[in-house]
Amino acid sequence: MKKIKRQILTLMMALMVMFTMMPNTVEAAAKKSVTVSVSTKKLAPKKSAQLKVKYGKKNVTKKAKYKTSNKKVLVVNKKGKITAKKVGKATVTVKYGKKTKKVKFTVIKPAAKKTAANKGSSSSHTHKWVKKTKTEKKWVPKMVEEDVYETVSVYVTRCCCGDIIPTDGSDLEAGKAFLREHYKKHLEMGLNSTSSSLEIVGEKKVKVGTKTVDRGHYEDVPCGTYYQCACGAVK
Repeated sequence: MKKIKRQILTLMMALMVMFTMMPNTVEAAAKKSVTVSVSTKKLAPKKSAQLKVKYGKKNVTKKAKYKTSNKKVLVVNKKGKITAKKVGKATVTVKYGKKTKKVKFTVIKPAAKKTAANKGSSSSHTHKWVKKTKTEKKWVPKMVEEDVYETVSVYVTRCCCGDIIPTDGSDLEAGKAFLREHYKKHLEMGLNSTSSSLEIVGEKKVKVGTKTVDRGHYEDVPCGTYYQCACGAVK
C-alpha cells in the first residue's frame, strides 16, 4: 500500500513539474518569428537578388515557399532567388509554416551605357588635366597704299611713205632731227606730201593714281583657357 502511495506521489510531482515548465515552452515558441532579408529591393531588368529566410535563428530559406504578385515584373524560384523582368513593382510573399512575410520590390530602368564622351568619368580612371589655350579666328588688318593703273591703247604716227614718226615728245631735238632727215628722204624720192595717220599697235597700263586697301589676314588669337585630359574629357 505504501509502495502504491509513493508511486502516486512521484507521478503527481512529475505532473506538477511538467505543468510548471509548459508555459515557458509555449512562450518560447510564441517568440519565434519569420524574418526575411535581401541585399536590395531595387533591381534593374535581368538582375537578381537572393532572399534569406530565418525562423528564429534557424535558416529555412530552402524550406519556405515563395510567390510573386506580378510575374511580368519579377519572378522567384523555389530557392528564394529573385530575377527582375521589366520596370514596375511587385510583392513577394514568403510563407513558412503558418507564418508569412511580404517584401516589396521595385524594378528600375537600367543605367545608361557610357559613351566615348563620358568614359573619362569612370571611377577606374584618374584625369590628368592639361591647361590649353582656346583660340578663335580674327581678322588682322593691314592698310597699304597701292598704285591704280588704267589700260590705254598705244598709238604710232605713220608717214605716208610708210615710216613711223616718233611723236612721244621725250626728246624734242632728236624728233626735229629725224623730221629733217625724213623730209630730205621725201625730196630724194620726189614726194611733196607730208601726210600721216595714227595707228593702234598695242596696249599698256598707265598709272592714274593710288588707293588705300586692306591686305590683312586671319590669325588664331587667344580668347580663353580650358583643361583637357588625354582620354578626351574637357572641363
